[in-house]
Amino acid sequence: LKERFMDYLMLKKKIVLPLFIVAIMVLSTFGIVLNSFTSNDTESIKYKGYRFNYDGRTWSTYKNNQRIEFLMDPRELDSMYLGGIIQKLSTYQKVYLSVDPDHDLDVETEFFKATLNQLFQIPVINACPEDKVQCKDIPLKDCKDAIPNQILIIKLEKGNNELQEEGSCIKILGDRDYFIKILEKLRLVRLL
Repeated sequence: LKERFMDYLMLKKKIVLPLFIVAIMVLSTFGIVLNSFTSNDTESIKYKGYRFNYDGRTWSTYKNNQRIEFLMDPRELDSMYLGGIIQKLSTYQKVYLSVDPDHDLDVETEFFKATLNQLFQIPVINACPEDKVQCKDIPLKDCKDAIPNQILIIKLEKGNNELQEEGSCIKILGDRDYFIKILEKLRLVRLL
């Protein structure tokens, strides 16, 4: 009887121990997978009365139960100089976005047009600052063509990051990141 009991214990050890190890491995894997779906790795900040959450890609907040997303941390946009651009965009009847085709700013131009249309609901028309072959079907507009309170010219140019105002003409010189910062600052000010 003692021998049978010892055999039973040995058999139990041979079956129970491996089953126990397999169960631990399966449950550990399940826990890791479950944790990856429920972990909350978002950064959260308070900015001008709004709670912003960063999900690793975008910053988002809510206004009137509507989610608003930004590409940049709103605190980084505080120092962005916009001059009188918001006031001008709010009062002018027409905006020409004058871009030299040699500067390869097609993506930036479309982003500017879409953002300005969304924020100000005014027509934004592509223009060229000088006569070139690529501009045959596009109006030629430069700062001299601006008319106070009627026609605003915004020139996008590659250069050092700065915004210059000359009456009814705004020159935005910079790289892609600077153009995005200007647009994000405009969105931040207008949407919140």
